[in-house]
Amino acid sequence: MTDTCTADIARHCAALSPRTIPAHVLQDARLLVVDTLGTLVGGWDSPPARIAQELASHETSTPGARVVGVDRPSSVEAAAFANTVAARYLDYNDTYQGIGTGHPSDMIPALLSVGEAYGRSGTDLLVAVVTAYEAFGAVAKTVPIRDKGFDQGVLIGLGTAAGAAKLMGLPEDQIREAVGLVVTMCVPLRSTRSGRLFMWKGAATAAATRLGVFAATLAAAGMTGPDQPIEGRHGLWEQVTGEFHVRPFGGDDAWMVSSTSIKFFAAESTSHGALQMVLQLRDQVPLSDIAHMRVGTFWNCYHEIASEPEKWTPETRETADHSLPFIMAACLVDGYISKNSFDAAHLADPRIRELMAKTTVEHEPAFTAMWPDGIKSSLDVTTVDGRALHFEVEHPIGHPKNRGTAADIEKKFLGNVTEAFGADRAAELVAALRDVDDLDAARLVDLFAHDAPVPAGR
Repeated sequence: MTDTCTADIARHCAALSPRTIPAHVLQDARLLVVDTLGTLVGGWDSPPARIAQELASHETSTPGARVVGVDRPSSVEAAAFANTVAARYLDYNDTYQGIGTGHPSDMIPALLSVGEAYGRSGTDLLVAVVTAYEAFGAVAKTVPIRDKGFDQGVLIGLGTAAGAAKLMGLPEDQIREAVGLVVTMCVPLRSTRSGRLFMWKGAATAAATRLGVFAATLAAAGMTGPDQPIEGRHGLWEQVTGEFHVRPFGGDDAWMVSSTSIKFFAAESTSHGALQMVLQLRDQVPLSDIAHMRVGTFWNCYHEIASEPEKWTPETRETADHSLPFIMAACLVDGYISKNSFDAAHLADPRIRELMAKTTVEHEPAFTAMWPDGIKSSLDVTTVDGRALHFEVEHPIGHPKNRGTAADIEKKFLGNVTEAFGADRAAELVAALRDVDDLDAARLVDLFAHDAPVPAGR
């Protein structure tokens, strides 16, 4: 008999529809689609995205899907992988900071590929996004995956399989098989995000989405999986997560698409409070007047981006965008964080290295006790003439309690796509994406071809 957790996830996923999901939740899902497509365009010319696109060019399937911005079909799985690699490259898409953590919008590019392949509508895509987020949250709300040494792909694979199964129109019993298959095959190690980081940091969850699509495809073809994949012997409970129970999906203020943080800096998510503070500091003190900076922060921030020696001497882009002292120093020097903040010139900039040498980061247990309802950080600065300045941020912009508006997300989208498309076409894309419900998934992909006409928004 199938275990309770697997059955509960499948049952809750099968019940989701435009009638059972509140309109404001579908709107939040739409904004996440807009946000993620923007980050995808921002990263689609990156080295790892180019590798994924090249590999995708050698694959086809029936049905097939396209890599966004590439006008030729590939396999659904390869397109899902390549699209997700591009969306992840800038580390600029949403993040969930709960008991478990991760970037659930990594699933959206893969779901777009499935939606295109199966001819689904924009509304179908939004329902699938909500479904994927809820399945992700079935584990993330209760299990500290990172603390157990496993990567967030455990959550991403599960959510992608659920959302893909939804787009494929699978009934509850086949959704259950897709879930059972993916939790068995997708258990990635957290070495991906430890020590010196390389391209795989931004590609690991893309691999999980590919497995999620594969699991749903297998289930659709009639493949059956383990009977007790979560609760049984050598299952997820025993090997990875420990015991957890699936809570009902949704409910007041509990929908996952409304519970993530939107990133307004292209850097690791726990750094955003520090970035807001250094921008305040930059307005008040010339960089040459800074003698020392002490950051106090919560455990996840300290452990993730300040506790390892490699984060204090970053040599790669991926290590630098997960180095709190580097992120802060680059923002102080430039006054912003952009896709170029972690390039070779910045890695070698002596001004950045000097500011890093003036920085210390310490764990504040009191701030950890507030997390995740608050992600508090403080900044204490001593100037060369002996002045002391103090800053604190508890809910940086983008946090669920300070999430920003639709206009903020559209402004961010424009910042990501204007370089590729020009200002006029970027504005047309924003207008078109306000009507995602009226566009099928294939049309959404069409929008991002460089020569495609863009429908006017309402």
